[in-house]
Amino acid sequence: MSKVQHTPSGTPYLEVPSKSTSPIYLTAFYPGDVQRNYEAMNIPSVNHELISVPLPYTLADAQFWVDLQVKGGSAHPLQVLRAGDPENGPLIGTASLTPHEKSTSLLHDGLPSVENECELGYWLHPDFRGMGLMHSAVAVALEWGRSECAVKSVFVRVCEENVGSRRIVESFEGFVRDEALDNTVDWPKAKGGAGKRKVLAWRWTF
Repeated sequence: MSKVQHTPSGTPYLEVPSKSTSPIYLTAFYPGDVQRNYEAMNIPSVNHELISVPLPYTLADAQFWVDLQVKGGSAHPLQVLRAGDPENGPLIGTASLTPHEKSTSLLHDGLPSVENECELGYWLHPDFRGMGLMHSAVAVALEWGRSECAVKSVFVRVCEENVGSRRIVESFEGFVRDEALDNTVDWPKAKGGAGKRKVLAWRWTF
């Protein structure tokens, strides 16, 4: 499994195996990621599947989010997928582990707290889909969280209709369905919602 490496300037990163012609890395957010994050969050196939992300998504929203991550106010640091170079490559997605107490996800509300538990979240730019990249990124993030961040349990919720996202979760034998925590949420009409959607829950205890 990928180990934390450092660039000559000391920037940490993880290598993510993939079929992409460009090398892929998992890194921290950088201040320069604002524009790229703004553009990605305005792609319908990305934004419409992320209930906690506002629509319209403004440049101010992107600035707030990147600033929060740079300051360590939410997820564990290595969460940004970059293509080409771990320092200068463009942001193409995320695979994040957010401690329960720092979660900002609406889908995490009301869940019982579990010691050293994190919420898994992920999205990928459409240009990089279809190469098995997100499965690899999640695998790398999970192993890093378990071995380097003392994560003991990972929780993930996915809308029943999001077949692609469900397929990623279900490809890991460690994730076990937690039907008692399934629920329904009001899906925004602006995101293609038509009332409520069922949200399915999984948990992986290491």
